[in-house]
Amino acid sequence: MNNTADTFNTEDARREACVDCYIAVANGDYTGMDDETAERVAAAVAALPPFATVGDDITAFGTGPCEVCGSRLAGSRHEVFA
Repeated sequence: MNNTADTFNTEDARREACVDCYIAVANGDYTGMDDETAERVAAAVAALPPFATVGDDITAFGTGPCEVCGSRLAGSRHEVFA
């Protein structure tokens, strides 16, 4: 993945994120998470580039891993670009 301000490729940058990561990237909000989840999500989001943003689409629903934090909890997956 080679994304800089000059060469941003949305296909390379698109990730399927769990709802916790989606909300954390969009709003910096960790209040609905237990402490363990908040720590895992915060560490994963901190590893994203500073220009990370969210998209509008729900990309999947299932138990596939979150491509941000790795969670395999069942649920929706949302677009995050980083």
